[in-house]
Amino acid sequence: MRQVGCLFFALTFLAGTTIGTIEMALINVVVFLVLALGAARFIGPRFGNGGVVYGMVGAFFASFLWPLLPVFGPTQNCEGDNCAEQLPEDTP
Repeated sequence: MRQVGCLFFALTFLAGTTIGTIEMALINVVVFLVLALGAARFIGPRFGNGGVVYGMVGAFFASFLWPLLPVFGPTQNCEGDNCAEQLPEDTP
């Protein structure tokens, strides 16, 4: 079970670096650890080792899909002359 956890841990970091930056990869690792510990705590006693593995797979996918949430998505920061192009016509 420890090998599976280490494998998903490494894959989470690798997926974060290929999709984004090192900072995003480290956030992905923290999100994965929290979700994987939750899976081990709540799914493990009920479904055994197989359930923990499936829980870690879910934690792996959820760990690098969190940036797609609108709360964490990119914000529009405009500076200089680019702001005039991005604002609607009726804005003063």
